[in-house]
Amino acid sequence: MNNYQLSEKFSEMGVMCEYAGGSVFRARAFSKAAEILASLETELYEQETGFEIEGIGRGVKDIIIDFLTAGRSKAYDELKQSVPEDIFSMLAISGIGVKKLKALCEALGVQRLDQLLAKAENGEVRLVKGFSAAGEANIIQEIARIKSERHSKLFFAAERLFGEISREISRLEGIADISPAGEFARKLPVVNKLSCTVVYRSEISCEEISARIIDALNIAGCDIFVCGDISLLKVPGFYSDFPAEFFLVRQCAASENIKKLLAFSFEYLEHGAKKVGPPGGITAKNETEYKLRVILFLAENFEFMDFVKVSPEHSELAWKNMQPESFRNLKLFTTDKIKGVFHVHSNYSDGGDSLETIVFKAKEMGLSYIGITDHSKSSAYAGGLSAERLFRQCAEIEELNAKYAPFRIFKGIECDILKDGTLDFPDEVLKTLDFVIISVHSHFKMAPPEMSERIRRAVSNPFVTMLGHMTGRLLTKRK
Repeated sequence: MNNYQLSEKFSEMGVMCEYAGGSVFRARAFSKAAEILASLETELYEQETGFEIEGIGRGVKDIIIDFLTAGRSKAYDELKQSVPEDIFSMLAISGIGVKKLKALCEALGVQRLDQLLAKAENGEVRLVKGFSAAGEANIIQEIARIKSERHSKLFFAAERLFGEISREISRLEGIADISPAGEFARKLPVVNKLSCTVVYRSEISCEEISARIIDALNIAGCDIFVCGDISLLKVPGFYSDFPAEFFLVRQCAASENIKKLLAFSFEYLEHGAKKVGPPGGITAKNETEYKLRVILFLAENFEFMDFVKVSPEHSELAWKNMQPESFRNLKLFTTDKIKGVFHVHSNYSDGGDSLETIVFKAKEMGLSYIGITDHSKSSAYAGGLSAERLFRQCAEIEELNAKYAPFRIFKGIECDILKDGTLDFPDEVLKTLDFVIISVHSHFKMAPPEMSERIRRAVSNPFVTMLGHMTGRLLTKRK
């Protein structure tokens, strides 16, 4: 079990402990352990069990050792027995926290998401104290979203899972290569289903290698396509509904583009070859293999038929609003072009690191500047800064700017937009900063005209530089 998985387990334990009415200090210890484990750079499973971690006590350490040595923990299992079966799916419902969920589950006697849905559809949720018809409708809508996104992951989480899958599959005998496919290879912000292509060596059958993979892995929401080693790794990307030995699943094309490529390929087989002649040097044992090899040829040689090869990331644009020739000189935007970032939180509010640690990391990443924007005073839940603490932070930033020049730290704030459109700090405070981000952190459900006027009034302030997270969405959690 890696650090990320351990962190998730302790995060869940913190939530379950709170739901079960356990000690507040115990719940906080679990949540704090989750944060610490997520920040560790060295994997604990690579160390001896005598490790020591600052901020983690003996009791939590024993649970970590249980997870590392046995893959489970008695403490975790006991907490799991004291909460609803689908607690984490139900907590994904927008507007439902631990206390509201507990009241709802106890009043309705529900344990699972589908049971809650049935109660909501039957009009029983609105009868529970603290809930309304609108809240009931929201629950129905949110459960539909949760079910549709059950296996959805943010890209960074999909990247971690792919790393785990790659390590496990690479250990199997007969594997030639494993590479990303589908949405993950296209680096979409949300990966609805992780896909990868496994290429096996020709001396092993597809059935045998598939059985080995199934025995080695037990991962829901992941498509693993298996194909023989016939130079398929050069295919820019498409899918074919042919027998397993000929799965030509590759990382580039979105589904609609795959269909167009296949349609074009078979159209070429029927008509195009008569005009320009068949591709030379293609031999096959049967018609199916011949067709697949022709498609392979066309995929590798788009320009042969006025197609242009595109990167997986660019394929989202292909055949949509851009002509193929527009891709000829299209280059990916790479992280080395990023010189600085804004909207950075430190441990002055709800960030995890000190200002100096953030500077070290930014310089390590090759950045030239950062903009610090901790929360303002109304965001008390996130350790929002009073004017006095903000000025203290600005003084520290001045010292760090002198110490690390020419690296530059810009002094900023993420200032709350209040309900009436005024800002959380007066102009006398805002004008002392290098830049100001303003954001909505409360009263999300205002009527559109009122919300528009609220935002209009806020952005009209002369000291405002940026509007933060305009949509208020949380990918995979809140639209």
